[in-house]
Amino acid sequence: MVERAGISKGVFFKYFKDKESLFLYVCESALNHVVERFPIESVGQFNDLFSFLKYIIVKKIKFYKRHSMMYRLFLRITRNPDHPTYSKIAEAATVKTNEYLSDVVKMLRPDKLKPRLNWKQSVTAVLWVLSGLQSKYLKLVLEAADDEQFNLLCGQLLLEMEQYFMLL
Repeated sequence: MVERAGISKGVFFKYFKDKESLFLYVCESALNHVVERFPIESVGQFNDLFSFLKYIIVKKIKFYKRHSMMYRLFLRITRNPDHPTYSKIAEAATVKTNEYLSDVVKMLRPDKLKPRLNWKQSVTAVLWVLSGLQSKYLKLVLEAADDEQFNLLCGQLLLEMEQYFMLL
């Protein structure tokens, strides 16, 4: 990295005290890059929360398909929660995700739910569905051999999301 930048290690570590702080910086920058691709302001162009969530999930899958190295890094981090450095990154990702989702779920208005459904439980159910579907489809989609297979899997994902969201 220092060779590519054309600087000495001494200058480089003036900004980063050690390799861990450099790694944390790179991961945080990558996380910010991902979050910037999904502006909360785009919510206004959708009729309801479910349409927005479908859009975000597909867009996220397409993003990770294009940036597979970043996805594999985040996957490695999430699969090793006991690693001291990875746990710091996972914690930062959780904070960012929770901030983002707290803004998103404000779109789920109680009057849009079926009668007798609890709003808080509905929000929790939506988040579980999204997490489960993302886990199920993200790996499959990233391994899709061609665009046709990719589109087929995205179609299946959207159909399954629709089926779960109809319950609410």
